[in-house]
Amino acid sequence: MLVRYSILLVFVLGTVYAQTNNCETEYKPADYKCKRRVPTDCKVEQLDCPTSWKSGIPEGSETSAPMIYQKFLNCHEGFTLCGYVPIHRRSGEVLGQSGVTIGAGVDLGSKSRASFASLSSTLVDKLEPYFGLKRNLAACAVIERPLRLTLEEANILTDAVKNDVVTEVSNRYNRNKDENALPFASLPRGIRTAIVSVWCQFGSPSAYPKFWGFVTKNEWNNAIKELRNFYKNPNKQAKGDLKRRNDEADIIEAALE
Repeated sequence: MLVRYSILLVFVLGTVYAQTNNCETEYKPADYKCKRRVPTDCKVEQLDCPTSWKSGIPEGSETSAPMIYQKFLNCHEGFTLCGYVPIHRRSGEVLGQSGVTIGAGVDLGSKSRASFASLSSTLVDKLEPYFGLKRNLAACAVIERPLRLTLEEANILTDAVKNDVVTEVSNRYNRNKDENALPFASLPRGIRTAIVSVWCQFGSPSAYPKFWGFVTKNEWNNAIKELRNFYKNPNKQAKGDLKRRNDEADIIEAALE
């Protein structure tokens, strides 16, 4: 009897694992050329984003809470209520190591249940099938089993990730800053937002050592110049990336006025 139960348990767990992590059909990039994401019917929410950020963010010179202006990130990351995987428009190939993404750029491919201990089990249960999935496996999974959240759920998820990122950036900055540089919490909100924006796209400062060096020395004019000349081959860079770097430079500049 015990043996039968063990066999049944293994079968059930194996079936659940397979359903969660495997796809019935393989993702074929060639089928999705000229698209930005899959599923192709997942649309970015309209956020009424400004065409220019030269005037800065609201109260960008303030040092009080909130630590960053979330709408700036939402406008550049995109905000969705549906899960998607970003793909290359020409080839249909998944971009980098992307996983299923939702809210304001929350990539579930690098997450686990432990990543969202503060969230309700109901919300985490919705997200769990996509934890750890990357590239083609993430693409086929979200095509076959679409993920949708309510606006409230997407905002809760985004806020949870944002808070973790801001804490991580703040701690790293305070460890690396020069003795005479301001603590992260004392920087103007516009500057904090720009720093977090760069971190959100590239991760740790090893990917942008020059910019990080200027930031941790509070050399803001140099930081602005670095953002405006961030890429070695700007003509080959996505327009959205170029605009984002210039927008980050703009909100730093505005915060200093």
